[in-house]
Amino acid sequence: MGPGARFGMTALNLLKFSVFAETITRENSKWY
Repeated sequence: MGPGARFGMTALNLLKFSVFAETITRENSKWY
């Protein structure tokens, strides 16, 4: 597994996390 593949996986995880965080934020904003 080269540095390119590792970087790709890291970027994918960051993207998933940012989408997840945005969803959580949007859900929380409904209640406030």
